[in-house]
Amino acid sequence: MRGPVHAPSIRADLYLARLADVLKAHGWAVSLTRVGTLPVLRVTDLRAPTVGEGVVVTLVSDATGNRGPWFRSSTGVLLAPCSEPARAEEGICVLLTPLIARALSASRQR
Repeated sequence: MRGPVHAPSIRADLYLARLADVLKAHGWAVSLTRVGTLPVLRVTDLRAPTVGEGVVVTLVSDATGNRGPWFRSSTGVLLAPCSEPARAEEGICVLLTPLIARALSASRQR
């Protein structure tokens, strides 16, 4: 089985920069890093910086065989097409909010 096909690096950088702007506007901490040549947007909450998500841009084929760039979480969840960074931010919230709440609760109980 073949792994995901990633978008060309320069385009992925642009898509991830747009997503970073949306995330920062909603209070998330972000940093663009690289794993080899693959750009990865690291998303965290400053209150629980060890809990986070890595987002990459991958190419996804639709039913007609056309490929388009999508934001994909480190868990493999397709968050949204790259044309919809606000929708991807919503998906990141769904993934991270329960984990952050649990981390904050655990730190208060110490």
